[in-house]
Amino acid sequence: MASFSEARETPVEQLWEEIDDIHAGMLGLEGSHMHMQPMAPFADPKTNTIWFFTKRIRIWCRR
Repeated sequence: MASFSEARETPVEQLWEEIDDIHAGMLGLEGSHMHMQPMAPFADPKTNTIWFFTKRIRIWCRR
């Protein structure tokens, strides 16, 4: 559980600790006709990246 003192002193570390405790979540695109999908996040604080693993491969957006 997050503490206010830790969040003030090391907010980035506190955020990654909280994200690391999340085992499942719902992810979707705003304005999309598609329903939100359950995803399993994998936090990689070294690269400031959160990867989401899905049951199926779908391409929702491209760069």
